[in-house]
Amino acid sequence: MNRQKLHTIPFSFFCEQSSILEEIYQKAVHPWDLHRLWQEFYSVSTLDLAKHYPHVYFTNPNEIFIGKDVQIEKGALIEGPCYIGDKCSIGHAAYIRKGSFLAPNVVIGHSSEINRSIFFEGAKAPHFNYVGDSIVGARANLGAGVMLTNLRLDQKEVVVRWEGEKILTGLRKFGSLVGEGAAIGAGVVCNPGAIISKGAKILPLSSVVGTK
Repeated sequence: MNRQKLHTIPFSFFCEQSSILEEIYQKAVHPWDLHRLWQEFYSVSTLDLAKHYPHVYFTNPNEIFIGKDVQIEKGALIEGPCYIGDKCSIGHAAYIRKGSFLAPNVVIGHSSEINRSIFFEGAKAPHFNYVGDSIVGARANLGAGVMLTNLRLDQKEVVVRWEGEKILTGLRKFGSLVGEGAAIGAGVVCNPGAIISKGAKILPLSSVVGTK
């Protein structure tokens, strides 16, 4: 199994057009390196978050970046460090946990929980979703109740498979890689290490198995 193969999964898997994440991705060996690298590129917001969003709960606000024209509904909880790009929409009671990165125009809906995950431009988790330690490509959509789980039952290292090759992540917690424009139906569970192809359509109530 390979730990060091450079750019095991191309940037175009997640986004064909230019992206705010493109420069960071060039420094990554594997996509999951983005979870660490993005924090080296962005400073915190200059906004007075409590003043601009008095109805939102913030933890470590001095480590949170919020861009322009971001809509955040009442009761959301946001933990730093995290990055929320321009024109994102965050619904009522959403939970954005530390280590998450939302590129511009991302939608996180009511009661969705985002845990150390990265969303490319225009991706959506709009209805009661859990997204753990995952990367969601541009304009991908997660249907209601879709879960991207991040911990194997045996708690062993998560492995992914790309072009027939098993790749060790070195991580005990890692979720899914979702390609650009994928559409995942309601109630789907994606197990750790699952890869959803670009433009794929996953039927509701499916279970997507990761690499063993």
